Amino acid sequence: MSPQIDPLSRHLDISRNLLEQTLSGMEQLLTLGIDHTQDFVSRSSQQLKGTLSDSLVVTEAAQLPDAMQQGIHVAINLARDTTLAATDYQIDALRLLHNQASEVQKTLAAAITEQFAIVDQNLAGTPRTGTATANARKARA
Repeated sequence: MSPQIDPLSRHLDISRNLLEQTLSGMEQLLTLGIDHTQDFVSRSSQQLKGTLSDSLVVTEAAQLPDAMQQGIHVAINLARDTTLAATDYQIDALRLLHNQASEVQKTLAAAITEQFAIVDQNLAGTPRTGTATANARKARA
């Protein structure tokens, strides 16, 4: 490649890699959210079905305290499960974001290291120019 197009090509490659990682990460995060939501809805609906299938119909006043107590237990269990589901999702999402950030950091570190190597190579005077320029430098010396 020509020396003028080479840096542009490298920058485009870096941008493409970062874009691919970003899109992949967003897809994974959305999938994680959908999976956790589906699991939560499934668990909650099973709990509610189980609760509603039980005989909560109060036919006598003496059954009212038991029905209220059972309703309170159901509400507590549902609140607990909701909190656990939200916490599980947050932990999994943070773990996923951490892994994605680590991958982006590796990509950027490799790109920066490559750029420093090119700059060092240019500063060291390694010939990237034609033989005419090299001969002119020798003639001046």
